[in-house]
Amino acid sequence: MKNEINLLTRVSIATRIWIILGMAFAAIGFGTVIYLYEFKNQMLDSRKEELKFLTETVFSAVDRLHGLAVSGALSEAEAKNAALATVKALRYDKDS
Repeated sequence: MKNEINLLTRVSIATRIWIILGMAFAAIGFGTVIYLYEFKNQMLDSRKEELKFLTETVFSAVDRLHGLAVSGALSEAEAKNAALATVKALRYDKDS
């Protein structure tokens, strides 16, 4: 304990301030890294949920069109064309 106190008294005030500032910046940097990691995970989870929703929507629409084709309300070709148009309209990323 006495050696630690001796060490602190031998270091100048300016050096002590720089050490404190360095530790503060390290803590801020560590917090930022943790925040960015959590933000990335949140974005991925959001994207997964959106894809799940779109997939369920497409399956539901195609299933309805299949039911219409089986019942004879639509021909098989009309049902396939309608299903293709539905899938194209619901694309996940419309920009690419």
